[in-house]
Amino acid sequence: MVRGCLLVVGSALLAGLVAAAAFAQAHASAVQVFSVPGTVTAIAADGSRAAIAVGNPGGCDRAVVWTAPGTTSVTYVSKTSCAGAVFHGISEIAIAGNRVEWVATTGGNLQDMTLEAATLGKPKISQVTFAENDAGAEGGVDGDWIGGLFGDGTLLVYNSWHECALARPEGAAPCDQGLISGSTIYTKQTLWKLVGTTKARIRSGDDAFEAVAVDGGRVALQSVRDGSVIVVDSHGNRLTSSAITGATSSGTAMQASQVVTLRNTSLQVWDASSGHLNGVVPLPVGAGAPHLEDVQNGVAVYLRGRAVHAIRLADSKHVAFVVPGRRAVGAQIEASGLFYAYNLKSGSSRGRVVFVPWATLQAKLH
Repeated sequence: MVRGCLLVVGSALLAGLVAAAAFAQAHASAVQVFSVPGTVTAIAADGSRAAIAVGNPGGCDRAVVWTAPGTTSVTYVSKTSCAGAVFHGISEIAIAGNRVEWVATTGGNLQDMTLEAATLGKPKISQVTFAENDAGAEGGVDGDWIGGLFGDGTLLVYNSWHECALARPEGAAPCDQGLISGSTIYTKQTLWKLVGTTKARIRSGDDAFEAVAVDGGRVALQSVRDGSVIVVDSHGNRLTSSAITGATSSGTAMQASQVVTLRNTSLQVWDASSGHLNGVVPLPVGAGAPHLEDVQNGVAVYLRGRAVHAIRLADSKHVAFVVPGRRAVGAQIEASGLFYAYNLKSGSSRGRVVFVPWATLQAKLH
């Protein structure tokens, strides 16, 4: 009799454990949608966290960090990108571990750019650096700029530089000598990293601009002159023996030993150390120009029209996620899974970020 009771209890316990395990597995593999109060203007990710730039036309713009899966999030309200100016917004955002940085823009005739940064768990927002240029109502480029924000693990970087238009208005001062690309002269190119939330110089010069990817303590830098890519470590030492020559403005990504570039409608896979071209992966036929966003564990992610595409480089297996609204804002892929963002066509809280767990993404690629 006692044995029978134990058997019944044991069977019930086993059934409960199996059910709990099945529930946990289903929850872990479920696609999740996270809503933000405003419109998403940029997205970045590191590990299980997504950093989301959120526009707020009636107030100050926000940087939201969401930990997926789940509902845990932290919101930072920009100190400088706020209503009252002719225009304002967060143009770029990046995250590395528990630190996040973003470029807060505001202006009228001129454009002011402030790099703001914060550490999760701490309410303080640090204003790291400031730049001003003519890209406001004046519609020029002359002045100082901030951009190239990328992060991974413990490395969080950005670029600063100066631009001067070759065509000078009558009476305008001449440009300093520098790197000429198109109709612009670039000078004062510097790659920085954040130590805590304080800037520290990594590298200066023509080949310090522009950061296009960060992974494993390394930074991929793409020349604005010819599109070539080199890889440097967090101290600025060059790691690529030969420059990668196939890069374009359609996107560059790096993870582990691979640097991936997009040329026309084909992905080119390069060795991050030697610069050698290891393979070419044609993209599936589609309408619109693709843009490469990221790569992780041999899976590249790119945007095309209203769809976010994931393609496995080894066998070209492919899946597309069509978003509501007009287009996808951005996409990032981490070991935890795929993040992508879009905005609904109407509503005050139009911004959405979707998380597809890695196991679910892999299942869709088979």
